[in-house]
Amino acid sequence: MSKCIFLFSLPRSGSTYLQRVLGTSDEVATTDEPWLAVSALYALANQIYAPYGWLDASRALEDFFSKYSQTGFLKRVMKSICDYYISLAEGREYFLDKTPRNLLVATEICENSPEETKFILLSRHPVSVVKSMSETWSEGQWNFHKYKVDMEVSLNNLIDLIARYKGNPNFFHIRYEDLVESKFESVVSLEKFLEIDLNPEGYKDVRLDGVMGDPKRNSEFAVSCDTEYSWLPFITNSFRKGLILSFISDIGREKFEVLGYNYDETVSRIRNKKVIKQKKLISDTFYFIAGVIYNRFQPRVVVDAVSRLAGSSKSYIYR
Repeated sequence: MSKCIFLFSLPRSGSTYLQRVLGTSDEVATTDEPWLAVSALYALANQIYAPYGWLDASRALEDFFSKYSQTGFLKRVMKSICDYYISLAEGREYFLDKTPRNLLVATEICENSPEETKFILLSRHPVSVVKSMSETWSEGQWNFHKYKVDMEVSLNNLIDLIARYKGNPNFFHIRYEDLVESKFESVVSLEKFLEIDLNPEGYKDVRLDGVMGDPKRNSEFAVSCDTEYSWLPFITNSFRKGLILSFISDIGREKFEVLGYNYDETVSRIRNKKVIKQKKLISDTFYFIAGVIYNRFQPRVVVDAVSRLAGSSKSYIYR
């Protein structure tokens, strides 16, 4: 019987590369990020703005689930999602869902998926993730505020999964750095975990043509051969250096090392990084301040409301 694989990772952590490697197996069906599970589950536990009135809906749901089993409902939702994925597998052993924002509902997915479901937890050095986000989507400018939910909520959820399910036979944790530096050993471990054959050199033939994901996802040069500290040149000024130190400090030693990285060595390397030219200092300062305002006032919500009025669309109260 076919089964589902959920690949959990932060954005810009090498998940598309790993997805393409897994896609080299004849037993793995996959597609671009579907965002199906996070869309189905998120509103049950988190506040959203919607014209149907989330505040009223949350009260109704709280009342309903005080009488009936929420766990039973969640298990049926996840079974329906997995059954649908399995139908897309067309007889292959697995269907792989790689949606980074699934980490926002990772607990709900893991606790309520069918027992045979497999989970792959992919980590990458947190500063490498920040660097890749900046270079991929903002031309090297400081853009942490845009992905704060990933670097705070999703990151903590990933750390929790790695710690909680360590030793569980349905869970497999791998570091991106090991995947690219020790490809053979990593692939052998994945083959044993999933009981399939993989061809890591054939990943270039696995094409992903959807609208979401890595903008260079089909390039044979899309794999960044990171070493653990290859992000050091990203520290281009003293202000950025302080922001990154603060970010690492907020994660903390215990959580940082659950991910598989050396906290003390990371902090030492950041502190000892010499910054002379103060490149991008002014822009980093500007984008940091803009980011504080952005996260506080959520201008996209305002822009959406204004655009509706400007387009003569009917506007409703979002609660």
